[in-house]
Amino acid sequence: MAHMVRGAGAAARIAKADALTAAGFDCLSCGACCREAYHAVEVSRRDRFVRLHPELIEVVDGRLNVRRAGPRCGCLGDDYRCSVYADRPKTCRDFERGGENCLEARQRVGLG
Repeated sequence: MAHMVRGAGAAARIAKADALTAAGFDCLSCGACCREAYHAVEVSRRDRFVRLHPELIEVVDGRLNVRRAGPRCGCLGDDYRCSVYADRPKTCRDFERGGENCLEARQRVGLG
């Protein structure tokens, strides 16, 4: 029974992701959360991202942040794709596509 519940949960997550993509919430073509919408991505000293990409970390007021490239995240390419997606910080992993912060970021960069 537990296997069926897990399978049902996965199917629901896939259906939600498909619906968000169909509604225009495609992270790979948007990048609003990584552009000018937010001015810092703070990471924990224990986040594996810090170990894997020390060149992308800067200390600001005693806190670790992902380095910026002007107004946008230093990991974001010109094509709005994350150059370290597989290794992205927990802060980024926890950012929910279509969630409140996502909608706010889209609004801030003019994507409504």
